[in-house]
Amino acid sequence: LRDAFGNPVRRAGHTVTFNTNLGTLSAAVNPNNRFGTQSQHNFASLTDSTGKAYVQITSLQAGVASVTADVDHDRNNSTGPLAVVNGSPAIITFLPGPPVALKVITEPSDTAYNQLAFSRQPKVALIDMHGNHSPQAGISIQASLLQGAATLLGSRNLLTDSLGYVQYTNLAIEGTAASYNLLLVSPGLTPDTSAQVVLACIP
Repeated sequence: LRDAFGNPVRRAGHTVTFNTNLGTLSAAVNPNNRFGTQSQHNFASLTDSTGKAYVQITSLQAGVASVTADVDHDRNNSTGPLAVVNGSPAIITFLPGPPVALKVITEPSDTAYNQLAFSRQPKVALIDMHGNHSPQAGISIQASLLQGAATLLGSRNLLTDSLGYVQYTNLAIEGTAASYNLLLVSPGLTPDTSAQVVLACIP
């Protein structure tokens, strides 16, 4: 807390309500911070004897959090809370973790024709342990068929680009008319399986 002239106000018991657009606010690890009401995006804390209030923010989702605060400066409730201006908003960037799995983010065509490239080619992303896209270049991803005696044609083994994506361009199936799924694998990562592709006879 500070007064109108910028001087510190060492006064306990004022409620400061923190708000964020991303993540979860909770009590900070501070012995003086023993009060709090929590929801997903706001948290109320009492100032300690030094006039300071604390909050902790966590997020499993990668992105940019903007934290603001309002202070109840009048404990008689004759006026409403004031928005904290100095240092507001506080910007916190949550980065994704290292990749642990693959995720098909663009499915291949629902229907394909023998030896003809899919009209919609699959796209695969790297994701971290919380499902965030994890941008990392140079990771090898290989596509194959999960079942059946058919053959997957085209460039099947590609490296992720600088954003952590692999975009296939010329995959096709050679085999008998049936339903197939693509299997996407990469060493050390959890694989993913595409939606079904129905291989039909050329009309």
